[in-house]
Amino acid sequence: MTKPIRLLALDGDWLVHRAFYAMGGGKATEEDMPRIVAMTLSKCVHWCLTLTVQQEATHLIFALDGGRSFRKDVYPAYKSNRGTYVYQGEVVQGERLCELLNSGIQLRREPTGVDAVLNQLPERLTDWGVFVMRVPRYEADDVLASAATLAKRLGNSGQRIKAILGTADKDTLQSLSDYAEQTYPHHIKTEPDVVVRFREMGTRLVKYVHADAASWTPNQFLDYQILIGDSTDFIPEVLSKAKARKVINEHGSLHAYFKTRDGRTFFDQHSEELRRNVQLVRMNRDLMRDWSDEDLDATRLRIKPKDPAQVTRMLAKAYDAYKTSQHAAKSSTLF
Repeated sequence: MTKPIRLLALDGDWLVHRAFYAMGGGKATEEDMPRIVAMTLSKCVHWCLTLTVQQEATHLIFALDGGRSFRKDVYPAYKSNRGTYVYQGEVVQGERLCELLNSGIQLRREPTGVDAVLNQLPERLTDWGVFVMRVPRYEADDVLASAATLAKRLGNSGQRIKAILGTADKDTLQSLSDYAEQTYPHHIKTEPDVVVRFREMGTRLVKYVHADAASWTPNQFLDYQILIGDSTDFIPEVLSKAKARKVINEHGSLHAYFKTRDGRTFFDQHSEELRRNVQLVRMNRDLMRDWSDEDLDATRLRIKPKDPAQVTRMLAKAYDAYKTSQHAAKSSTLF
C-alpha cells in the first residue's frame, strides 16, 4: 500500500517573527542585532526540521510572503501597524498613518531585524534542502490555505493525504477539514505542540469568539471575520463582535442574512466595506489549483534525504548551530 502523504506547510513569516521576538529582538540595540539575527536564523532552521521529524512529514513547504501583498492595493493601511513608518522626517502611527497610506502618499518604512532574517533565511533553508515557496503578491497564509485545499481535493478523490498547517494564526481555521489540521509550538517550552483538528475546531472558536460559536463551520467563522475585521492586521470592523455573532447565529451565513430585509439594508449601507473585508480576510485557496499527487512526487516538496538517520543528523547539526548562536548572544550585554 502506498505510504500516505503528510504535507507540512509552515508559515515562515510567523515562525520568523515568533523566533525573533523570543530571542529579545524587540529590545535589541543596533550593536546586538547581528547576534539576534544569527540566533533567529538558527532557531527557524531548527524549528523547521524539528516539526518535520515530529509530524513524520513526507513533503514540506516553507512559505514566505511574496513581497507587497495585493491586499495593500485593496486597503493601503493593511498591516501597517507592523513596522515603523516615516513621513517628512517624523514617525507616524495610528489613525494618522492610516489616513496617509489610504490617501496614496508613499511613506518610508524603516528596515528591521526581522527584515534581515527574512532576507537571509531562504538561502539558509535551501542549503538544508528545504523547499521555500514565495508567490509574488500573496502571503504565506495564502500558500497554507492552498495546501489545505490541495489536500482536500486529493483526499476526496481517494488519495491518502493530510496537510499539517504550521502556524498559530486563527485565520487558518477557515482552511481546516478532514484532510487539514493546524499545529504550532506551545508558548510554554515544556508543553507539547498545539494541534487543532477539524473535529475539535469548536474549542478554538470558543476561545477566539464565544461559547455560542462552538458549532460554527469554517465558513461561518470566515463570515464573522469579514464583519469584525482584525485589529492585528489593521482591518477595520463593520460590526461589533456581539452584533456579528448575532447575525451568524440567527441566519447561519452572510449570504442568508443578505436575503432578509434587514440584511439587504445593511448590505446597501456597508457594501464597500464588506467587499473590502472579503478580499482582506479570505485566504486564497487556488495557488496550487493545478497540482496533483504526481506533482507532489515530482517536485522538491518531497523531503530529501529520505533516510531518517540523515534527517536526525541534520536536526542535530541545526540544533548545535542554534545553541552556539544562543551562547554567543548570552555573553553579550543584551541578557
